[in-house]
Amino acid sequence: MSLKPVFVFLLLTLVAVYLAFLNPNDIHFQITQSHSIELPFVVFLLSAILAGVILTSFLNWTVEVRRSLRQKRSRSIHKREVKERHKLDALYEEGENALAGGRLEKAESLFQKVRSQDPRHVGALHRLGLLKKKSGNCEQAIDLHRQAAELAPDNLPVMLSLAEDYLESGQEEKGLDVLRKVRQTHADSPVPLYKIRDFHERKDNWDQAIAAQQDILSRLDDAHERDAERARLGELLYRKGMSLYKANQPNAAISEFKRAIRKNDRCLPAYVTLGDIYFEKNKARKALKTWRTGFNKTRSPVCLQRIRQAHQQAEKPEETVKLYREAIRNAENSEKGALVLTLGAILLDQGKPDEAIDTLTSLPADASLVHNILLNRCYQARNSSAEAEKTSQAVFDAARQSLFGYTCRACRAPLPEWSGHCPECGAWDGVVSRAAESVLPNNTH
Repeated sequence: MSLKPVFVFLLLTLVAVYLAFLNPNDIHFQITQSHSIELPFVVFLLSAILAGVILTSFLNWTVEVRRSLRQKRSRSIHKREVKERHKLDALYEEGENALAGGRLEKAESLFQKVRSQDPRHVGALHRLGLLKKKSGNCEQAIDLHRQAAELAPDNLPVMLSLAEDYLESGQEEKGLDVLRKVRQTHADSPVPLYKIRDFHERKDNWDQAIAAQQDILSRLDDAHERDAERARLGELLYRKGMSLYKANQPNAAISEFKRAIRKNDRCLPAYVTLGDIYFEKNKARKALKTWRTGFNKTRSPVCLQRIRQAHQQAEKPEETVKLYREAIRNAENSEKGALVLTLGAILLDQGKPDEAIDTLTSLPADASLVHNILLNRCYQARNSSAEAEKTSQAVFDAARQSLFGYTCRACRAPLPEWSGHCPECGAWDGVVSRAAESVLPNNTH
């Protein structure tokens, strides 16, 4: 029990005794003109206090009752709303499951039910818009997504869907406006920039596409993603350069190709095309330097082939041999074989079978069918009958063996045995006989 009421009662008692001591006379209390009563002052005081207490208690009780009724009603309304929300969520989830299961009509019906119960349900509006768009009704899709965007302007999927609707319906400026708003509300997301870039790329607006791509690069932290997007930036710059070149603006094109190389030093098309332009403009030294740099950066044989063609026109075959020998010395095992075979063929074409044989024999004798064919031609050119016969037999054996082997149509991997799934790439029903592949390339078995 609380001591506060006891203290209050004692205090009131002391006050009453004190006042009664100071006011010993009775109080004449007139009820009507002919009736009156006389009460001791202390009795009147205690009665007034009691009446006040009773009145205050009644008023407090009334307030508490009203508050309790309001709380009960609020709890009842909240419970009903929660129950309805749970039913609505279950209905929406059922629609999501139908959509994921490919039952589009069922999904649309369920989302419509959700919308009929809650016209402001953002998820249902978004999904219905996607379904309308899928069925080809772009105007309804725009209307639904616009309603969802007005209800949830910070919802990224909704805003992106609305932007795509506008862009695909030809309302390009509206779509770009939506994407710009998304960039402001989701400044850390590169997705709007991807869509802006892709739009400008489709329209050949290279400056805008390049600006968006540079903005994308500035937002990426992952090294692998940055490398991929840096390569994409080089591609965009190269495509801009090609458009300028086709528009008969070679100097401007050269600037863009150089810019592509600065942004991505492994941009092979920029090296090759830039060298081609220099060569067309009779700047052979610059062309050769560009192709050589391209080979050093990309290790692509295309650059070496360009240099070889330039040497042929300049009648400098020895420079080509020197170039390939240097490339072979610096090559890794994965690319060395192809360079050796190419140099062997070049030496054979130049009428140097002995040097070609020395080069080709640096590879294993059973390196490849091409290797054996080149060796055979070299020995024939040198009139070495025994070696020519030996390599002819090796060529025949390799060709014969290839008839009984298998290959995968998908990944082109050579396989010793047939399998329903390719053991290299997993392609189904893609393993075929090499004989069938070589004789009937369009055959599926």
